[in-house]
Amino acid sequence: MQATSRTPLASPALGWPDEPVIVMTRAFAAPHARVFAAHVDPQLMMQWWGPHGFVVTRCELDVRPGGSWRIEHRAPDGTPHRFHGTYLEVAAPELLVMTFGVVGMFEGQRVVNSICFDERDGATTLTGVSRFDSLADRDAMLATGMEEGARQTHNRLAALLKTL
Repeated sequence: MQATSRTPLASPALGWPDEPVIVMTRAFAAPHARVFAAHVDPQLMMQWWGPHGFVVTRCELDVRPGGSWRIEHRAPDGTPHRFHGTYLEVAAPELLVMTFGVVGMFEGQRVVNSICFDERDGATTLTGVSRFDSLADRDAMLATGMEEGARQTHNRLAALLKTL
């Protein structure tokens, strides 16, 4: 998505009021191959997926077009959260496109996430675009607190990348 002169959403989760998308960008001090690997290696994903205090209990990634993925984690209070989808496009180490589902949310709908890994001077800008079926679906996702959860998740990823 290209930036335009339109007024973006007030939320730092970005996007525009009239489009069913959420756009999040984060820079990491690591080459794109390393950031990409952290997104496709189950052992690495288990170390950073989810907000602070969440523990991944299952991570299955079949990273190929048509392959499926499943991640389950538990909140500090023990509440399970289950995510799943299908990879639509894989162009290592620059792009992942996949469907995104949350058990109990968006059942029967199609959310598509695109994650671009853009390296410049040894650092990587990750841009995630989530496209929803409707503005109501997008707003429902924003209402879950996903923005803060994504911020904490990216902080965990940044910390992991420093150790690799």
